[in-house]
Amino acid sequence: MVNPLFKGPGLCPVCGEDVPAPPANRPARLHICPGKRVGPAKPAAVAPCYPHVADDTIPKTLTVVDHPTANTVSDIPPLGDLVGNVDALLKSANVTASSAINLASPGVIMVICNCVFDVPKGGIERAEVLNGSLKHPELVRVHAQWVSSNEQWLKAQRNMTGPDKKMNEADPHFLYGTEGSVSGSALTPANGGSTNGQWDKVKKRIMINAHVEKGGMLVHEYLHTFDRWEPTDIGWGFDEGIVEFIARDLTARHGYKYVGNWAYQGGYLAAKGVVDRLGYDKVLKFWFERDSTLMGLVSAKAKAIGTHVVPGEKWDHTDAMIQEFCDAALTWPGFR
Repeated sequence: MVNPLFKGPGLCPVCGEDVPAPPANRPARLHICPGKRVGPAKPAAVAPCYPHVADDTIPKTLTVVDHPTANTVSDIPPLGDLVGNVDALLKSANVTASSAINLASPGVIMVICNCVFDVPKGGIERAEVLNGSLKHPELVRVHAQWVSSNEQWLKAQRNMTGPDKKMNEADPHFLYGTEGSVSGSALTPANGGSTNGQWDKVKKRIMINAHVEKGGMLVHEYLHTFDRWEPTDIGWGFDEGIVEFIARDLTARHGYKYVGNWAYQGGYLAAKGVVDRLGYDKVLKFWFERDSTLMGLVSAKAKAIGTHVVPGEKWDHTDAMIQEFCDAALTWPGFR
């Protein structure tokens, strides 16, 4: 073990050895205490950046905008900055993980609104796309490429006969889908909208509902793109709570405009309890890597927490549940 504060000559304050002066014309070297392992210093544990967004500032209900415009979606962070800051956080915790997407690719982030049904034919949902008019250079820059690729996709739906021939009328500047895949993120709650932001794992895209979201939610949704497992593996509410904790922590570190999601408050508090007991770096490693042995040790404990922090419902998890999870996690050799 290197004592960085002592080079000699004299008695080492750590081991007491009498360290001689270096030979003439030779620089002094750091003293190595006898019997100690010499190697790279253990990296410092990653600490959360408190305080996070205050509970009393998190909106308890969604603010609805009936007629959203580019001016109402103004809190989307710079994409390269978000990607780099997440990568840096993972590196600092010695976590190996990667996103399923390139956040800056055309069509990966879709800011949508004003969904209509059965247009241009029955069973089709059509949503307006705001990307091209946003005050966000990275999204505006790739929007034309998305319109072009959407046109190519629509060509495969055209030249049909019978009822399907109405797809010939489809405009590539709109986003199309079926069975709620678009409408849930492109309507007000009163009209059937069900989410303010959503990671579509099948289509590999993040949709932002411009009726109820200014764009800061991207910080939360981007983290979901690292999750190759099912949220129910650790309890849906607990899974969302960990994502919410990391999103609020990134916001505190880097000044993003994510205001928090009150529906996940119970899960956030459970995640905070685990972070404060177990350590932030261990929670990051648990959530992003999902080591199979570690999962075998903690999955049941995590699911138990998840049943008491269901999103949108009153939470009632206990300190004992949090402690049981942490105790089980600490039996994993990777955390010793």
